[in-house]
Amino acid sequence: MGRGLKAFLLLPFHLTYHTSLFHGAGGIGLAPLALGPIGIVRSWKNDFVGAGLLLASCLTVLWFFTQQESRFLIHVYVLGAVFAAAGLRVMWMENQRLSRVLTMAVVALSVCYGSLMIWRGWSDGFRAVVSPSFAKQRHAHGIPYLESFQYLNSDPNVKLVLILDRTVPPYYLDKHYIKPEGQWGERTMPGAIDSQQVLQHAALLNVTHVLDVRSAVSTFQIREHPKNLQLVVQSADQRVYRVIDEHNRD
Repeated sequence: MGRGLKAFLLLPFHLTYHTSLFHGAGGIGLAPLALGPIGIVRSWKNDFVGAGLLLASCLTVLWFFTQQESRFLIHVYVLGAVFAAAGLRVMWMENQRLSRVLTMAVVALSVCYGSLMIWRGWSDGFRAVVSPSFAKQRHAHGIPYLESFQYLNSDPNVKLVLILDRTVPPYYLDKHYIKPEGQWGERTMPGAIDSQQVLQHAALLNVTHVLDVRSAVSTFQIREHPKNLQLVVQSADQRVYRVIDEHNRD
């Protein structure tokens, strides 16, 4: 959302309305900005309001000058909703027709705006609920290396999978796995063991299957066909091998 004094002063406006800056989904709606200040002013002597306002201010300043990722500001959004509810109560207790109409208009606009943003972000998901064919198509396009994951998840003989490529998302794997190199190059095993070292001792580590892929960062890492591996799944960008125990060969 930018840096500097001008960007900081515009922060309430951007968080409220600007659809392209709120995590690509939309703003938080009109209610916190329209009703929150009223709730804070009228409840100023309440200890929770004072503490909440101080916490929200500190978190917002720290967030603005560090990493501007919306999920890290979620505590402030929650407090904004609390202050807005307090402001709504104040306006409603005024018992004046105009105050109540304006209050309900603000709430209605916020709910409609939020519903629109949810629909924009989840329209494909809603469509998949009512259309099995679209759900299958979305499933196929949304999951990388789907054929390999389907095989590994469905085969009861798969116990422990070695994932060679660091970009493969194990989220879609329902079995135990070893991934010696993480997404950002971090080593996940003691002694900085890499994928090739694990591959050489796969049977000793009780690895039953190996997932090798062609990705944006590397080609297939298994270049030749090792004697201790049997190819069970193969396509243009993915391969699955079954580890053969040399002492107990089938």
